Amino acid sequence: MSTKIPLLLDECVPAELSRGIEATAGISSFEAITASHPLGNRGTPDRELVEYATEGGKILVTVEGRLNEKLYKICTHSGIIVIKATKRHEIEQAKLFARFMRSGHRSRSVHAVTKLRLEGSERLELGPDGVVRKIPLDI
Repeated sequence: MSTKIPLLLDECVPAELSRGIEATAGISSFEAITASHPLGNRGTPDRELVEYATEGGKILVTVEGRLNEKLYKICTHSGIIVIKATKRHEIEQAKLFARFMRSGHRSRSVHAVTKLRLEGSERLELGPDGVVRKIPLDI
């Protein structure tokens, strides 16, 4: 079973971070929302982004914290990765993403919400009892 994951990058992901993510090993497919993308770079509503990613079986990567488990229930989408190191340079954010991809946690980001932070990264997943669990990530 492959542990490579398909990604859709939200239009809000800065270009330098996007390039860093694209260059990271462990990605089976990479799609970034730009001006030439079918969704365009026009402020596509979050719900449309999540639906588009889910229909394509892609994990949505964003830097916007509002795309979270409260608005988008776990297991109703392909997965969301939120990079929450917003006060850091995009190169540092790309390094954080690369560490996540090497950490062994990437395959579990499917149907979950993963929050990548310089300190205290976590994955929120649905437990067998239907309760959302916070799993700390050592990356």
